[in-house]
Amino acid sequence: MSLSQEPVFSYLRRRFVVGYRNIAGEPYAGDSGVHPVDGNATDTTNGAGPHNLQIFVLAGDGTVLTCLPGYWNKDDLLEELKLAEKLNALHCDRYIQSKEKAALAAALHLNHAKQHSEETTERSHLQGFDQRHIYEQRSTLADCIKDKELLQNADDKQIPARAFKTTDQIYHERMSKIGLVPYEKFDLAAYTNYGTSHYDRGESEASSHEKLALKGKSLQALTRPTIVPTAAAAPSPAAQDLSLSQLNAAISRTPNRPELYETRALWFSKRGIPEQAHIDACRALWLGSRNQETLALKKALENYMAKRKASISALKARTN
Repeated sequence: MSLSQEPVFSYLRRRFVVGYRNIAGEPYAGDSGVHPVDGNATDTTNGAGPHNLQIFVLAGDGTVLTCLPGYWNKDDLLEELKLAEKLNALHCDRYIQSKEKAALAAALHLNHAKQHSEETTERSHLQGFDQRHIYEQRSTLADCIKDKELLQNADDKQIPARAFKTTDQIYHERMSKIGLVPYEKFDLAAYTNYGTSHYDRGESEASSHEKLALKGKSLQALTRPTIVPTAAAAPSPAAQDLSLSQLNAAISRTPNRPELYETRALWFSKRGIPEQAHIDACRALWLGSRNQETLALKKALENYMAKRKASISALKARTN
């Protein structure tokens, strides 16, 4: 993504303090298909995925100087960071009144949008599914529309792209109206509401063995607990009664069910076979399990095996 590329990486390292917060589970957070860990990274358009990622730039006191929704091209992001520094200087100026600061901040945002290069504007067009989302919600998302007459004459199958503003326009105009507000008062749900909340390029439909576990699943499905922790103290009675051969047969039929590996991990653990139990616990977690008991079992097995290895090494050292 943008932050890992030059010149943004060095600029951030020299001039900013960088942190992050996981927004999974937030009501405004989006959902998407799963991009495999070993999949190729790719560029997209500025502002794509506003529900999934937001890049905040805050002043030292927590005031929001700017917030870039979604992905941003490295060159365009650098210019937005420079704008944030100007906004910070304005915010910190003790000789300017609050109302005047709000007006000047709005002007900085709007003037910056007008000065965007053709390349920046081209990299900021709305994705087709976001255009459709705005078209369907046009009564509440009017600030995203550039030409209302074009949409009045449009049909549901062919929506003219030129009827919409670009994401860089939407972003700067919304920020100009919000002003300089504390982070805790920033209405992120309203701010990011211009695109669809679900996006899937179908990458998780790949049927190769390595990606089989991701097939047809969404990001939220993989990060949602497979079992509620308070109810996950033990497998169901039926699962407890399964023999090893039955478990192996079930896994052969449906190799992507994490709960089967959780059960087999317990089966091996109770019978003093920690290595295989650890393998199955890891497999369950890799398949998307968020069962706290399985995570605890994995850690306990790792601790046990580490201590056993240390004991054997100590014993060998004494005998030698």
